[in-house]
Amino acid sequence: DVTFIAKGGGDEYERIDELKESGLRLILPLNFPEAYDLSDPYDAINISLHDLKHWELAPANPGVVEKAGIEFALTASGLKNRADFWKNLRKAIDNGLSEQQALKALTVAPAAFLNVQDQVGALKRGMVANLLVTSGNIFSKDQSILENWVKGVRYRFTDSDGKDLRGNYSLKTGASKPER
Repeated sequence: DVTFIAKGGGDEYERIDELKESGLRLILPLNFPEAYDLSDPYDAINISLHDLKHWELAPANPGVVEKAGIEFALTASGLKNRADFWKNLRKAIDNGLSEQQALKALTVAPAAFLNVQDQVGALKRGMVANLLVTSGNIFSKDQSILENWVKGVRYRFTDSDGKDLRGNYSLKTGASKPER
């Protein structure tokens, strides 16, 4: 009667049928391998086809797991630079992960895995208010975080109550010569 949660290695696409059959819930890392330097043919020959295929397929891993119907959450664990999390998440979306499932894997799924879904993971009355307010779609590259609410306490990153002065402007300096 024990339900296990397994932290994946980012290569679940290699044995997706077995994982689906196991009934495991997964925590998937977004630590994709960096591109190999193939400029030197002597170094390039030592890179295995398996490693090259993993480099190619790793960003599609969350999408493959989603299509298999396996419950999963996402983690920044294993990232050399935590700032790459959002970049890698967008890369996973570009490679087949739906935005709806990505949001679920960041909110509802981790709360359910920890059996605290009645306290966090969704926006409902009586739940702890942990949320982000963004300038647009959270998965868009150009969005920015305006506010972060942690346990109901508001943290502002920009003055969202003020007038928005962002835009394109023309600036002319110096006096123009009079026309003759």
